[in-house]
Amino acid sequence: MAEGINNLNQNVYEGDDNPANYNQLMGMMQTKYEQSPEMMQDIVNRIGFHETGHAQRMDPAAIQQVQGGGEGVGRGLFQFETGRDQGGATAMKRLRGVLRDMIPQGKLPAWTEFDPMFGVDASKLTRKQQEMMFMANTLRHPEASFKGVTPENVGDWWQKYHYAGPEDKRALFDESMAAYNLKNTPTKEEKAFGPLLEGHSY
Repeated sequence: MAEGINNLNQNVYEGDDNPANYNQLMGMMQTKYEQSPEMMQDIVNRIGFHETGHAQRMDPAAIQQVQGGGEGVGRGLFQFETGRDQGGATAMKRLRGVLRDMIPQGKLPAWTEFDPMFGVDASKLTRKQQEMMFMANTLRHPEASFKGVTPENVGDWWQKYHYAGPEDKRALFDESMAAYNLKNTPTKEEKAFGPLLEGHSY
């Protein structure tokens, strides 16, 4: 297990994931919100795709870039804000609560520990760890729900429950989704010959 310290006095652990925890959390999402694992993963990917922006697409280490230069407080795939009592800290607290219910007799993963004075820098965590934060943040949210969320209306969910600003940014989200769909929709050739191409060795 590799350990490091970032500038928020937060332990950073690599290779410390328990796949069972992730799979169990995904199962909870599927049951509570009546979503398949594939749809849930697609929703998570879509939000991460938009949040990281075109310059840092799907980079778990993404750092918010503010207009005019400099860095903002958003970090990671979902741009959880750093700082005391900010989005990153809230999401991690909720994840730790979910994990306590999942493994009541076990020790919580070391990577979930953080200093409340500094909050959480999600960019120091792995992609799966950040996805767990994101899912648990919704599970413990007083109002948010993924029930009925689809690729067509995920922008409404993002605007209401994830975006932290007062402006209506759904048009920008829709632009990101057009790029996401273009990137992730297989071509006619891939649809027709996908299985053959996947099995072909060069």
